[in-house]
Amino acid sequence: MISIGCQAELSNFSPPCEFEPPVKINGLLQDTSIRSFTYIQNGSSIIDTDIGRFCSIAMNVSTGAGEHPVDWLSSHPFVNDPHDVAAGLSNCYPDYRAWLKGVPSRVTDRGGDRVTIGNDVWIGEGAFVRRGVTIGTGAIVAAHAVVTKDVAPFSIVGGNPAKHIRYRISETLIDEVLKSQWWEFDLRPIIEGMDFSDVRASVAKIQEASVHGLIERFIPPRYLIDHDGAKLVSR
Repeated sequence: MISIGCQAELSNFSPPCEFEPPVKINGLLQDTSIRSFTYIQNGSSIIDTDIGRFCSIAMNVSTGAGEHPVDWLSSHPFVNDPHDVAAGLSNCYPDYRAWLKGVPSRVTDRGGDRVTIGNDVWIGEGAFVRRGVTIGTGAIVAAHAVVTKDVAPFSIVGGNPAKHIRYRISETLIDEVLKSQWWEFDLRPIIEGMDFSDVRASVAKIQEASVHGLIERFIPPRYLIDHDGAKLVSR
């Protein structure tokens, strides 16, 4: 168990990964960065993804999974994965390497760039997020949604493919919350008695506290997970 503000086993990480504490990771992370106060539940597979602060990721969520060619002779990775990254069959069947000698005249990528998940995002159980998608700060992804396009900040989306249902808060408040960047601050000096159900009043209190120097930015250390374990990279 990693004890430096990270509730996770090294087996949860496929390096390289980065995190800033505190985080709790019960799923599997591959080439992923995760920021403070985010937690990931059992069965989730998070690949090539950058995750902000205060995110809640439920069980069996998948982000950034590789994609396959759909109009080639085969959709199997032997036609476009010469290093056997996806299937890993050569680990148990060395002769499989002889199947990786094709020379395709076309290139198929893995479906796009990295997944980006903003701050304070809630992703429900069993959701799937395609490579290259950006989920904006404050958004909610419903359980079992299939997200193939970017999600606007504070939008609630659901379905297959996922579509906008409504905004989580009043549209007139979205810009105020985004400008406040509350997730970047240590709110402990002002948090007692705050009514978080009143979004406007909460934002006003945070902004006032920031102006008067009552709160400071929360700047935790940052750790890199490589094959040798966790290493401090910034403080």
